[in-house]
Amino acid sequence: MSIVLRIITIFLIATVTLVHAETHAPHKQVPHAHVGHGSHGMAVFGGRQALYASHLPMFRAPHAAQVVLQIRLSDAELDQSLRQRLSETPELWTLAPSERFDLSAFANISSAHPFHASFSQGHFERGGKIEIKKAQVIVERVIYYQSLSEDMRKSSVQRYQIVGKGCEQFAFKHITQRPDFDLISKLPGCAKRARMLTLRKPDLAPPTPQEWQRLLLDRQVPTHIYFETSDLQ
Repeated sequence: MSIVLRIITIFLIATVTLVHAETHAPHKQVPHAHVGHGSHGMAVFGGRQALYASHLPMFRAPHAAQVVLQIRLSDAELDQSLRQRLSETPELWTLAPSERFDLSAFANISSAHPFHASFSQGHFERGGKIEIKKAQVIVERVIYYQSLSEDMRKSSVQRYQIVGKGCEQFAFKHITQRPDFDLISKLPGCAKRARMLTLRKPDLAPPTPQEWQRLLLDRQVPTHIYFETSDLQ
């Protein structure tokens, strides 16, 4: 075989081998942006026994999930100070994370990770006053996680989940339709209650005082900590 023919043969073999390798090489997927990746503000409530953080949800990405967490601050002194203030006055506090993260990481406790946030007395985007700057937040428990959809159907039932115990019990509303409203309330008294309260009420309004009394079997009514409608239209 001539030298020229040998060179041509070697070139053809190399070309076929390269094409085969490219054809059968594993496909490298381009990662997609996480739909829940962003800066996720949360309402903060609780007392001496426990602290809770409730994501401020919307029906659009990256905020399309209702997430309620039990948290603590890694700085024990700051943690106790915040618990004390919330136990004395049940009012709205909020946290604003110092970093962006994927909200779906809080779907279960195994994937929940610490993050840093500032804490404001009031709503951090509506005139709230920063009281704690860049504290580390530890997630102790995922209480509730539910993805939200723009095509959620109208519901005739309102569901309120209760967290806490003794004289520090709170109720938050499950978001079940669009439009809907977000509600967090401090419950009166210290009675032991069911973990879920259900109210048949098709209109978009919180329970009346009389409806709360029937739900709670209590003459007193809750103190509302957070109520929001505009973000859930």
